[in-house]
Amino acid sequence: MSLRMQYPSLPVAAFLAAALILVPLPWHWRARNVGTLAIIAWLFVVNMIYGINSIVWAGNVNNPAPLWCDISTKLIIGANTALPLATMCVCKHLELVASNRHVRFDHVDKRRRIIFDTIMCFGVPLLFMALHYIVQGHRYDIVENFGCQPTTYFSIEGIIIVWLPPLIFALATLVYASIALHHFIYRRMSFAAHLQNSNSALTTQRYLRLMAMAVTEITWGTALTAFNLYNNTESGLRPWISWQNVHSDWLRVDLVAFIELPPAFINNMFLVWWAMPASAYIFFLFFGFGEEARKEYRKVIIAFRRHVLRQSVKDSSVFRSNQPSLRNRPFLNVATLPSLRLVGDEKSIDEGSVSSSTVPATPLKKCGDDDYLSPTFDITPLPTYTPDLECGYPAEDATHDRLPDTSLSYRPSESSLRELPRQMSSDYSCPPLPAGAYQSSVCEDEYTSWPPRRGDDAV
Repeated sequence: MSLRMQYPSLPVAAFLAAALILVPLPWHWRARNVGTLAIIAWLFVVNMIYGINSIVWAGNVNNPAPLWCDISTKLIIGANTALPLATMCVCKHLELVASNRHVRFDHVDKRRRIIFDTIMCFGVPLLFMALHYIVQGHRYDIVENFGCQPTTYFSIEGIIIVWLPPLIFALATLVYASIALHHFIYRRMSFAAHLQNSNSALTTQRYLRLMAMAVTEITWGTALTAFNLYNNTESGLRPWISWQNVHSDWLRVDLVAFIELPPAFINNMFLVWWAMPASAYIFFLFFGFGEEARKEYRKVIIAFRRHVLRQSVKDSSVFRSNQPSLRNRPFLNVATLPSLRLVGDEKSIDEGSVSSSTVPATPLKKCGDDDYLSPTFDITPLPTYTPDLECGYPAEDATHDRLPDTSLSYRPSESSLRELPRQMSSDYSCPPLPAGAYQSSVCEDEYTSWPPRRGDDAV
């Protein structure tokens, strides 16, 4: 290996891509989405191979690791087929979820889909890795700064085995994506309910993100595959004479230095090489900034602060609720309430053309009674509540007989009580109270002067 690396950006880009592609792995693993897991696995493996090759063969064409080259070149061939297959499985599942067909994702259906996707994303690429030997003219090539490269006998058979399957799978992916997008547009207003009824773990946002990722990846990969096929077959195809002729010098390893290559060929190699790191970056952009990613980032940060920095961190901060705190809710202004009138044993609320709705009235209670309840407004919890404040007595004044404490869950806070209007709106009126009748707790006798004067303990 040369002491001075000519292209230091190659290993940096490859290893960075391999690291970023692992970031969305936890939540895709929990979702058991084999298609996205296969994309992550194949992109990670290929980018690691690219990073190691760019370091080992930086500025040289030596052959120090023949076994490594045999394995890595076969994995590169498998990835070229596996990535289109994985995106096809993703789009196939999205089309199934969005279709009109009755689909219930129970345990049996999920297991069947996992088995099918596993065979397609890992079994079929292994098959094409083995079939590649048919059109493998010699063992492998070593290109300066790029390392081990797979070889193909450029013929009709080579096109059918190596380049045609990825293009067919890419076409199938685009067909599935188009049908799924049609289903989404057709029922876009009720699509979230449709996903819920189909018992799918997908949401509308995740659905669209998966769709956009699959279409972007397959478009990018298909364009580069077609470009690579054109460059390799532009000068013509070689005839397939016989098996012995194709594999006559199979153990040969060609060593190619940059000085021997034309600039146009080097540029094409750089473009094809960057396809794998760029695919990993595209995948990360779609899944590395979502809500699931932010939760995982917070977990990692909290774990780092707790176990490495030895800081005390509360776990509740990781999943902080977006709901407003009950203590911060504003107290309801009584003057803004609609008019109240008695209707038998119920109160009805009249406001313009809004239809009346009835709520049960509360019996007349005196302030200080054990079961006395304050008016049913939107109130805030106050653990330190004392009956003195509700009855109008200052908390610091101990000259009067204090009432026994009551175990109530909710009481108006002192600041909220002071914000009540001193005079009730003229719309509020209470008729004379018959014996045994119910009366609204919002009466002028109770709120004419607030807080009540000492001794005014009757409502």
